[in-house]
Amino acid sequence: MPQTIHCSLVYHDLKIETVPTFANGVSQGVYQNSTIFTTTPFKEDDFNKLITDEEASYAAYKQGGKAQKANFNIARSALFAALDSMANYVDSVANGDENIIMLSGFVPTTGTGGIAAKIAQATAPQKVVVSNGISSGEIDAECESFHTGHHYGCIVSEGQKLNGVTLNPQGQLIIEAATTNRIFHDVNDSRKKRFTGLTKGVDYYFYFYVVSSGGVSPLSVAVDRMSL
Repeated sequence: MPQTIHCSLVYHDLKIETVPTFANGVSQGVYQNSTIFTTTPFKEDDFNKLITDEEASYAAYKQGGKAQKANFNIARSALFAALDSMANYVDSVANGDENIIMLSGFVPTTGTGGIAAKIAQATAPQKVVVSNGISSGEIDAECESFHTGHHYGCIVSEGQKLNGVTLNPQGQLIIEAATTNRIFHDVNDSRKKRFTGLTKGVDYYFYFYVVSSGGVSPLSVAVDRMSL
């Protein structure tokens, strides 16, 4: 008999800094689909607090060193325990239905998605880092990794935040006719981008998005950098 599809525990193998991104995806998947997931083991605020506590304790650990490690270990263990509990709950609701598992923000163990499949509702990158390059008019940008099966795009607006430009869930970039500033759109698969030929002394606003089998994410919050 084939094994029943259930929530993969692959998140236990994620890099430390990407665990909150995954957990936020679960939070959105579960709590934004409350008509399906009606009796969750945690209230939304309580679950989200575990995520923010883990992020804060990790930041303190990186800055403060070993003295902060115990607090980080406690917060991380609490978040993983909550994810495990949530995975068990989703399994009970899904009863082997891969689509419900993907909708929840977890990934199925087998089936068309596989353990590397993107969660059904793609989530926007949370960590965007930009820095000036070696040469004048050059800026490097990257976001956090979403791992196998994901592709990364970056839209850059010259001189102002995006105005009259939207990216819909179907992956269609819509630019209103009134847009007059230059817009750069990097569509290569890498999450690390390099933009050249930028104008010295001008601010540039960087927006990342992620594409996978689950769809196209919203744009990230803008991060700006002046070209040198």
